[in-house]
Order: sequence, then structure tokens, then C-alpha cells
Amino acid sequence: MGSFRYCVNEPDRDIAGSAMFPKLTNNKLMWKQYVNHVPNARDLGLNLRPIEVKEERLRKQYDELRTRLQGYLEGKG
Repeated sequence: MGSFRYCVNEPDRDIAGSAMFPKLTNNKLMWKQYVNHVPNARDLGLNLRPIEVKEERLRKQYDELRTRLQGYLEGKG
């Protein structure tokens, strides 16, 4: 959980996230699957709640977080 916190909340989260987040999934601490040879943890090892975010501002933040974490998995961090 501490590693995940750094990936999400720290000011230098891109540095920490790109280093730590793939290791969370590679060490089976977080499940992932491959879709067209691309790793994906969404809706498997990464489940954000609430599932449906109705507030536009918060939905944008959720989408940005998912995109950032996916980028870390793909080595784009």
C-alpha cells in the first residue's frame, strides 16, 4: 500500500510511479492481464470506487489517475 500511495499522491509521483507501479504487478501484489500484449490492471487488480463517478471534476481526476497508472505499466511514466 505504501508503494501505491507514492504512485498516486507524491509530488514526484511520476518518478516513483514509473519505478514502483510495474513492480507491484510483476510481483503479483496486484493482478494484471494482457490485452493485445499490453499489460492492464484496471478492473482486475486496480478497482477504484465508486465505479461510476457522476461529478465531472472527480470523473476527470479518476480518468487521469487511470491513464497515468496505465502509462506506468506500459513504461511511459
